[in-house]
Amino acid sequence: MDFQKLCVSNQHSDQCDIASKTTDTTDQQWEQMCLPLEEPFTTPVPVPLESQTRPSKYGLKVTYGTDGWDTPVIWLVPDFIPGTGVGTLVSASMGLKTFVAVHLAGCITSGTPFLGMPARNGLVFYVAAEGASGLPRRLKGFELQNNADCGQKFVLITQPVSMVNDDERSALRQIIKQESESQNEAPVLLVIDTFSQCSAGIDENSAGQVAQYINYATQLANEFSMAVLIVHHTSKSGGYRGSSALLANMDFALESNRVKPESPIKTVVSVAKSKEGATGINAEFHLSPVELGLNDNAGRPVSTLVVTDAKLIEKDAAPHATRDIDMSIIQGQFTERPTDSIPRDQLLASLSAKFPEIAPSTIDKRVSQACSALVEMGILLEEKIGRNKAYRLKHSDSNIGDSDDNDVDDPLDF
Repeated sequence: MDFQKLCVSNQHSDQCDIASKTTDTTDQQWEQMCLPLEEPFTTPVPVPLESQTRPSKYGLKVTYGTDGWDTPVIWLVPDFIPGTGVGTLVSASMGLKTFVAVHLAGCITSGTPFLGMPARNGLVFYVAAEGASGLPRRLKGFELQNNADCGQKFVLITQPVSMVNDDERSALRQIIKQESESQNEAPVLLVIDTFSQCSAGIDENSAGQVAQYINYATQLANEFSMAVLIVHHTSKSGGYRGSSALLANMDFALESNRVKPESPIKTVVSVAKSKEGATGINAEFHLSPVELGLNDNAGRPVSTLVVTDAKLIEKDAAPHATRDIDMSIIQGQFTERPTDSIPRDQLLASLSAKFPEIAPSTIDKRVSQACSALVEMGILLEEKIGRNKAYRLKHSDSNIGDSDDNDVDDPLDF
């Protein structure tokens, strides 16, 4: 089989390496070119017990009893991302999710702590399906801010890659194997940014097709003992866009909720789902502009936003963080209709859909608190539709937009 060529680059090179495999190269020959994952890399990979990998006579792998119960839990980032598995980072458009993903990648590739915790060090493969030219600047901003060096461990793929396309998926697999062998480093994270741009060939509202997509991503995660992080958008109602199978089939889910007003620029990242740990863990990320030391063609300094402060939110700060998250979700309802009034009942429904496990009475109270705060800040106006409350943006030309992160959420990137 001939594999489609993918363009791969890193922030220290203007050249592209083309990874391809021709029909003259057998699978056995290719395997011999790659280092085994267990020994050369600095991060140990747990090896399953023999019974866990023993196929039955029917060709299926089986285990018995409690085999494997004591296999160590390996984290990419403790409590946030497991060492192996598929998850998602979700936010509304302009929700700063790409900045959080780049910050995570920078920490992993440079050995910088993430939220004060050690991250598993290794290669990061970043599929930038849109706005790829801005990613190296954002990573450079991370290096300047943290006095760090990511080297060539950040491998940028500058075009969409669909998990359901056999040729593209196979080419991605060979790129990961080739870079792992040539750099003598373990691949620990694959970022797909975004799901929408890297899902050509499927209907994102089809449960079966979405499940197949996640299954292919899981195969890659298991093969390389790495995490796969899929960057995704919320729907207009604030929930996950597309089929519910997306969240249902994930091993973990992170949500980024941008906090307004933006002084400073910040977002709250929450663990919404975790098969290996607890949910409800919140972290706050503050972002600031950093000049990169060069000018654009108009002679103006080129800057980018970078995470300048990140911290876990303690339990006694959770109510404030919860209100900030609710305010961000409610503001997101005006993305597609900035000049319209939205009934309070609709805001209740959107928050209920976001947090189905929370009692309706609690949701009602949270909507009241968030809307009152937004009115006090001069962001929303309260009005009446009949006997019911409704809300409208105070200024119809609000800076809320509906574009992908890589295009517009960093006005300082040229």
